Amino acid sequence: MTTHERNEQLKIIHKHRNAIFSKGVKVLMVLIFTLSLFQSNPKEIVNAATPINFTGPELVGNPTNSSITINIVPDANIEYHYQYGTVSGTYPNQTANFTATANQPDEISIAGLVANTRYYYRMRYHAPGDGMDDWVVRDEHSFMTQRAPGETFVFTVTSDSHNASASNTGFVNAMNNINADHPDFHIDIGDTQFAEFTRNSSIQTNLNTAYKEYRATTHFGAFGHSTPVFLSTGNHEEEEGWNLDDSYSRGVANIQARKAFFPTPVEDGVFYTGNTDPLAAIDEATYGDELREDYYAWEWGDALFVVIDPFQYTMNLPYAPGTAGEENDDSQDGNQWSWTLVAEQFQWLKQTLENSDAKYKFMFSHNMLGGINRTVVGVGAGYVRGGAEAARYYEWGGKDAYEEDVFNDFRDPEDFGTKPIHQLMVENGVSAYFHGHDHQYVYELRDGIVYQEVPSPAMTGSGFSGIYTVGTYEDYETVAMCSNAGHLRITVSPEQATVVYVNSGSVTCTPSSFTRSYTIAPNTPVEGILGDVNGDGNSNSSDALIVLSGDAGMDISSFCPINCGDVNSDSLVNSTDALAILSFDAGLTVPFPLGSAGCPASITQPAGCNP
Repeated sequence: MTTHERNEQLKIIHKHRNAIFSKGVKVLMVLIFTLSLFQSNPKEIVNAATPINFTGPELVGNPTNSSITINIVPDANIEYHYQYGTVSGTYPNQTANFTATANQPDEISIAGLVANTRYYYRMRYHAPGDGMDDWVVRDEHSFMTQRAPGETFVFTVTSDSHNASASNTGFVNAMNNINADHPDFHIDIGDTQFAEFTRNSSIQTNLNTAYKEYRATTHFGAFGHSTPVFLSTGNHEEEEGWNLDDSYSRGVANIQARKAFFPTPVEDGVFYTGNTDPLAAIDEATYGDELREDYYAWEWGDALFVVIDPFQYTMNLPYAPGTAGEENDDSQDGNQWSWTLVAEQFQWLKQTLENSDAKYKFMFSHNMLGGINRTVVGVGAGYVRGGAEAARYYEWGGKDAYEEDVFNDFRDPEDFGTKPIHQLMVENGVSAYFHGHDHQYVYELRDGIVYQEVPSPAMTGSGFSGIYTVGTYEDYETVAMCSNAGHLRITVSPEQATVVYVNSGSVTCTPSSFTRSYTIAPNTPVEGILGDVNGDGNSNSSDALIVLSGDAGMDISSFCPINCGDVNSDSLVNSTDALAILSFDAGLTVPFPLGSAGCPASITQPAGCNP
């Protein structure tokens, strides 16, 4: 029926209604006529006042000081908008109207927000084309914009959920526990999806389905409506560089699914820094661009957050193919030195750490680069196990399996500089590095830096044996170990950061007295007496000998950081400083304020501080 025919029929009905219809017959005929209109155009059979399901309910991401991104996956075509304000139940602001396609992710950003502010928001939607005063109203949620320095806040961390299902009680409990923590944001560091579960040409569809499942209220949807989710990847997402050129690359499919269903930061020149290197294999027409969305950093309150990627630029397979159910179409053609950030990401990490004066600096990735030199649970050393122990080796620590410091034999100084990752962490005041992969809770210390193995929220037991043993060793300490399951809650205040293991299953710890909680002190400017490196209040020949030993590469770690040894303020501690200290001790005049309070806050530590 055409529009003209419909209008003519309406005129006839209106003209004769008083003459031929009783009240009851009129109602019946109007109903019959309405049905006939819908039958002539089935697309209009939508009741705007009827709620629909959302496979992906509201999920917030990419928070900044002035914006938020919201991603949804509706089960039907909708027109929608968001209302928002700073008081619960009051929404003075409203976005424009947007349309979303059934079963497809749709993502918009709300800008112009005020920093350090909690916003409350709700969605209103209806079928496209329905009356503008007829909306379905969804529940209110909230989010925080960037915290100001000095503000206390909470963030949470998970790892290794291993494609958990809604029947996994520990996992579902962990998701609800995270929601109860009310964190400003959540960081998941990988082995969340299992790309190897999708072994056919419909790989993208299957990965999309897996990511949509993690949007459910039993999964990240339990808290993602009000807690931005930051994703990092693990080995089971199969984004290793040697997988990205496959005919049907599970790694590329995983990148694309992540881009579609979870907002992930990219370099924006203002708030986030990150990877700007495109990957041509990404379907730009479908996913908007070719950005990898694999490493990124931002500041929040008193803390810097840095997510790094050990996978996409590692091009040579360093362990037996097919390990742990992963791809087996590549041959082993690498070793533990093959694991790399590559020069561009390495330099980005260095600059990111150096350019921040945050009180806390937190780093995150699924696993390290290289790992320990032992085979555990039948998997070769190249599979990258370990934390604080592994921090002395390969690109992370610079030593090889023979304990030789050979970093610049394997990394060109023109591209990487002369210092491996751990030394950069020490020199730039990194507070903690959070990693997964080993399926248990392990709290370790190396050079004052926390190495935290993150527990699984979905597993039971104590992970892999043979990797960690509680004890104090030559250059690191394994403080405590606990079994699964659960997540980490970190409360960051100006005075301290408190890391708590929130268990969602039956957890046991070694030692048994461990309370599943510890604190991290903020970085503070180094004070003390200039030239006094042994802490005895004097600047004399004893201090000069320590400086000379450290400059020669001898182990002086018990006196590190040795900032007070930089007496000429050139950011180095070496023989020049030792000579100045000896001259001062001999009563000679030196052009530096030795013996006075105040030492450089940031220096390059000598080789002896990182033996």
